[in-house]
Amino acid sequence: MSSWRLYDPTPKDHIVELMRIKILGGNAKGNSVYRERDCMIAHGNSKFLQERLFEQSDKYEVTICDICGNFTADKNSCTSCETDEVSRVKLPYVSKLVIQELNAMMIKTKISVV
Repeated sequence: MSSWRLYDPTPKDHIVELMRIKILGGNAKGNSVYRERDCMIAHGNSKFLQERLFEQSDKYEVTICDICGNFTADKNSCTSCETDEVSRVKLPYVSKLVIQELNAMMIKTKISVV
């Protein structure tokens, strides 16, 4: 009969040493995880997240009114506030869906275009 531990009592220094050994030596297929981690650290988390969650995902471009912050149906003007001050904004498609769901539940979301 085996017993399960809720946490690993291994000291942090030991884990860091094991990771260092794994990075410096080891097989080629196991190093890909460490290369991705090193790339994330080297290029900065913001660029890494932008690439993972936006560039390699589902890019979508919407037209947003500069005054009221709503999505517009027309590419050249906003019908709700009757202005032609609109901007094209790129965002993930999931974000567009979330904003539309919130608007459907009568929760006003405004996207500010700078």
